[in-house]
Amino acid sequence: MLILNWTRMLPAIAFVAWAGGVILPAHANDTTIPCNSPPEKGASVAVHPGNQVSTTQDDQEKTCVFSINGAVATSPPAADVLNALNTFRDASKPYLRDPNVAVSAIAALLASAAPVDHVPPELVELLAKFTQSLRQCLGDFSSISFRPATYSEGPFTCRGIAPYTNPQEKSGMLRETGLAVSVPTIAISLVWERGRFKSAVYLPLSMVGAPRL
Repeated sequence: MLILNWTRMLPAIAFVAWAGGVILPAHANDTTIPCNSPPEKGASVAVHPGNQVSTTQDDQEKTCVFSINGAVATSPPAADVLNALNTFRDASKPYLRDPNVAVSAIAALLASAAPVDHVPPELVELLAKFTQSLRQCLGDFSSISFRPATYSEGPFTCRGIAPYTNPQEKSGMLRETGLAVSVPTIAISLVWERGRFKSAVYLPLSMVGAPRL
């Protein structure tokens, strides 16, 4: 597991696929997740299918932090974030049965890349305002019903992202948005802390039913 602050580490990147508009080669089945401005010129991380990624853009500090598979830095306790991650690896999909489970798990994953030492209650309260949209979007998070729909309310967005089917399609997606996924993926984003943070959680469909971490 790895967490990187790209404003400080951009010159020594291990697996960045895009920075400042330059696309670098990656394996055909990689997923590339962007984090644009801030930092000023943007950055992306490439991961193998099935890896969960969270990002937080800090408009005050002009940084972007990535969290991969529940890794944390100055964020909430690791056990809290891993429990949230495992909620979405659970084949029984408890997040569909109880909206409170969905809200608390997503809140922890949103906070996993933020400079906080716990999951802020105000983050949970804000996310809870969009329970209906979140539940509808997570309902698409299955192999049977997945579809690239978008649910958006104010600072909250949840959308399904269809995977690319060939290298040319991947290159086009990277040029246009900096984002390309190799498996169906749900992306949940929220602007919080009075607009300071924009956090996003990427949940690949292939993580459902995977062993607990």
